[in-house]
Amino acid sequence: MNIDLFLLCVFLLAHTSVAQVGRNCKFEYTGLPGICKLSSDCPLAKKQSQQGIRPTICGYAQNNLPIVCCEGQLEVNEFSLLNFEYPTSNEDIVYPGDNANRNKISISEQKCNEYSKSISGEFQILPLIAGALPTNVNITTCDFDGVALIVGGSPAQLGEFPFMAAIGYQDSDEVKWYCGGTLVSDRYVITAAHCTYHRTLGSPVRVRLGELDLAKDDEGASPVDYDIDNIISHPGYKRSQKYNDIALMKLGKKVQFNKYIRPACLWSSPELKQPTAFATGWGLTSLGGDSSDVLQKVSLNIIQNNHCQKVYNNSRGLPNGVLDNMICAGELTGGKDTCQGDSGGPLFVTKKDNQCVFYLVGITSFGKSCAVNNTPAIYSKVASFVKWIEETIW
Repeated sequence: MNIDLFLLCVFLLAHTSVAQVGRNCKFEYTGLPGICKLSSDCPLAKKQSQQGIRPTICGYAQNNLPIVCCEGQLEVNEFSLLNFEYPTSNEDIVYPGDNANRNKISISEQKCNEYSKSISGEFQILPLIAGALPTNVNITTCDFDGVALIVGGSPAQLGEFPFMAAIGYQDSDEVKWYCGGTLVSDRYVITAAHCTYHRTLGSPVRVRLGELDLAKDDEGASPVDYDIDNIISHPGYKRSQKYNDIALMKLGKKVQFNKYIRPACLWSSPELKQPTAFATGWGLTSLGGDSSDVLQKVSLNIIQNNHCQKVYNNSRGLPNGVLDNMICAGELTGGKDTCQGDSGGPLFVTKKDNQCVFYLVGITSFGKSCAVNNTPAIYSKVASFVKWIEETIW
């Protein structure tokens, strides 16, 4: 009798799951209607996985094949991730300097090449073909080359992000680290303009480089503190608004680069075709929670600005809405985001043929609620400010 009951339950479970196919459903991250299909019959499910989006599950077939919410007679609206057209490979993505005339290369691209010399080397190889000429190849020499960045709020490793800076404010006899920044030269750190003043502690006084854990000494490395000599906010920034939220901090002395301290490159191209970028910081790990002593890293989707235009419509400090010099990034399903304390920190991508070369594409600026679905954050778009950065730094 028990065996018969068990077999009946299995039959009912399988029948119920398969019956999900063809039923109406809603996508979790947009609320839009769809049709339940076997994942093998839904090209959208594969596309979502490639973009880091978790498919909406309707159920499971007998062989445990997922039944997912898929497009049917679905009209995708302009705020949905479903209409994103991303490059099929990194070969479609043009990086700053890729097609540049060598006589017209910008100063930031020159500096990027200069700073990257320590983590790449040119070697000569001789093909095993009679009469073939030697070929020069670039080989990366840093510890983290080929190590994929982990998706979703994970601790970083010592030296993994050598450009990362902690911004400190004097509080009585100690320094409190309330913002992040990015080292971009041997004297300058980029951060958010709103990080240049704390409502109770005033202006920041110190920058720390080469740090992983703010609460203890990192074995094998010694973080270095630098006094801030000068703070230069973008001339278009106003505290009452959220536009032009970018600033430069000149350090009191020249930075000595090493294994744990090295500048990031500036992304100077107006186009950003990567589907994802990465953010790092010591900020809150949840809304209303505690900040992290250990540097965290997270992968975020680049989202069309018109989605953020809808999310931040009529928001305080945005009288002109979300502009083209901003980047919208996050996870529409929720669960991954930057948060308070990450302000001023980097949004970045890596070079297609060298994961040790980092390009700064955005500065963490503001958001609504941390990691809540359909509320991505806003980042200042570095490419829109490269000319000002170059003229100020170099």
